[in-house]
Amino acid sequence: VSSSIVKFPKQAPPALILSSHSIPSKLDWNLAVNKALQMIERNDSSLSKVVLARSTRVVSTAIIDPLTWLACLKVEGDNAYQFFLQPPNAPAFIGNTPEQLFHRKGLHITSDALAATRARGVSLELDHQIELDLLTRFTLLLKALI
Repeated sequence: VSSSIVKFPKQAPPALILSSHSIPSKLDWNLAVNKALQMIERNDSSLSKVVLARSTRVVSTAIIDPLTWLACLKVEGDNAYQFFLQPPNAPAFIGNTPEQLFHRKGLHITSDALAATRARGVSLELDHQIELDLLTRFTLLLKALI
């Protein structure tokens, strides 16, 4: 987390995408979105919201500065929030999401959004333990990034 203000470059350096791999594919993701919407619209559904994400790894012909990539997402995402995390000596994690995941003011971060995936427990007690485990892991991750 940095409290410094960064000015985005106006244009990205020329680079070609050598490969791009998304999981799930765009087609599979669209099918999952439609299925989730159908499930939510059913009268007997216990679902009110579903979050579906895609992960994409990109290999380019040139090193692309993560902040430049972030600036490109900003142009594309009129109604979205962009974020960028890069722990020391690790790849950058850049995202573009319709929901505000966190708010930063200087070095103070607040978040109402927390997403993780784990199998459900066989009991409410085990579900609660899994919830606490996920929250602990998230807290440790945030501390590692600071």
